[in-house]
Amino acid sequence: MNNKREKILISIKIDKDLLEKMNNFCQENKITRTNLIKNAIETYLQKVPLEKIIEELIFKYINSMSKNIEKRLIIEFDNMKKFLQEHNR
Repeated sequence: MNNKREKILISIKIDKDLLEKMNNFCQENKITRTNLIKNAIETYLQKVPLEKIIEELIFKYINSMSKNIEKRLIIEFDNMKKFLQEHNR
C-alpha cells in the first residue's frame, strides 16, 4: 500500500512586491516557497477555529456579566481580534 499523499500542482497570481517579500523571507530563513505557502495555509486554517473558540468563550462570559462589563469586554475582544489579525499576516 502506498502511504504517500497525492500532491496536486496549483498556481497562483500574486503581486510582484509580495513575491519579492516572500523570496527574501525564504532566502533569509532557508526554506522553499512551497514550504512557506504550505505552512502559511496550515497556520491560517488552525487559527480560524481558534478565533471561533475564543469568540464563543467570550460570548458565554459576556452573557454572564452585567452591561457595563459587557461593553468593556466587547472592546477588549475587538482589540484581541485586531492583535491576532496584525500578527498573523
